[in-house]
Amino acid sequence: MIHFIQLLRPINLLIIALTMYGLAWYMDPMQGCSCTYNIKEVKLFLLVIFTVLTAAGGNMINDYFDVRADRINKPNRLLIGEYVNRRTAIIAHWAFNFIAFSIAVYLSWSMGSLWYVLIHVGSISVLWFYSLYFKRRFLSGNILI
Repeated sequence: MIHFIQLLRPINLLIIALTMYGLAWYMDPMQGCSCTYNIKEVKLFLLVIFTVLTAAGGNMINDYFDVRADRINKPNRLLIGEYVNRRTAIIAHWAFNFIAFSIAVYLSWSMGSLWYVLIHVGSISVLWFYSLYFKRRFLSGNILI
């Protein structure tokens, strides 16, 4: 189980979540509000969870497609194939993205905008194609990410 958690890169996910909350706090014009409950907080939480799940899925798919290169470059840090089954990794990737997509659909519906769904579909597509193809290209992979 610890190896699966390492596969997700939890420190990076924590940095993503803290950055999103920090920016939301910085940009919130109602910082001094003493409200005990705000619907925006729930939607921000869902947005953070949606982003973290998408990033976690991206981390998994990146390692999934990098097994061959990691055997040569980082044999002591190889997780997929050694500690985490390849099938488990790909199923977890799809499960994380399904949950994130469900959150995106809810956010889009509740906000009356398709942007959350479009952003999610675009994000997972870019992460998939980056891991599969663009990472091995000199400049296009870096520009894409």
